[in-house]
Amino acid sequence: MSAANSWAASPSAVSGSARTPLSRLIAVEARKTVDTRAGFWLLVATVLGTTVIIGIQVAVGVAADIELTMADFMLGANAGLGIFVPVLGVLAVSSEWTQRTHLTTFVLEPDRARVLVAKLASVAGMAVAAVGIGVASAAAGNALLAAAADTTAVWDVDAGHVAGFLVLHLIGLLTAFALGALFQSTPVAIVIYLLWSLVLPPLFFVAASVFSWFEGVQPWIDYGLAQGWLSEGVDLTSRQVFQLLATTAEWTLLPLALGCWRVLRSDIAG
Repeated sequence: MSAANSWAASPSAVSGSARTPLSRLIAVEARKTVDTRAGFWLLVATVLGTTVIIGIQVAVGVAADIELTMADFMLGANAGLGIFVPVLGVLAVSSEWTQRTHLTTFVLEPDRARVLVAKLASVAGMAVAAVGIGVASAAAGNALLAAAADTTAVWDVDAGHVAGFLVLHLIGLLTAFALGALFQSTPVAIVIYLLWSLVLPPLFFVAASVFSWFEGVQPWIDYGLAQGWLSEGVDLTSRQVFQLLATTAEWTLLPLALGCWRVLRSDIAG
């Protein structure tokens, strides 16, 4: 048998190979998010920014003799994490198009749905990591303030508070991921996310102050108001839970569905 006939009769090495395990895809996508220059410096900025905010809280607490609790430090940590961590959610998907690595990604794993699942899993891992950093930073700040002011630290954070903290960051990261998938451009997605997180909530507040009819509608469309309850660690009523679900569906799940649809349907050569 000739070499040509032997090759034609044998199964393709590619078609006969086993699918890449999903766990490996998740590990690869998680590494791709942070194992870059942008990802590395974002991690550094996140840690430094959170540390600075906690340090300012400790300094103000000591200088002004203000009693701060663990919950107060959690809010401070949330402010630092909320600025930088969502950018990682944007980079998790938008960098594929900005750096044109999607050409390689979807050739090595043609099933784009599996790639999206892996990316979403890595984003969920980021949310857990953000909560871990936030709780550790808040605990360190609370203990440091008590030692510096010679007082007893107040540990007023329970499991429900931490769970709300986790849900808050998960929503934020999923929203950032959705924008990255929808626009497929890192600069555009980051700008849109900043407008979403910093501009729209104050506009909702102003609209509720000016228009009386909007005041009743606001809790059902103002995600900042609904998510604020999570950061405060309060026990949500059934009405507040439905309002949180409604705003999450409007501002996170709908863009996420559209973004995933675009990734699944877009031309990888584009």
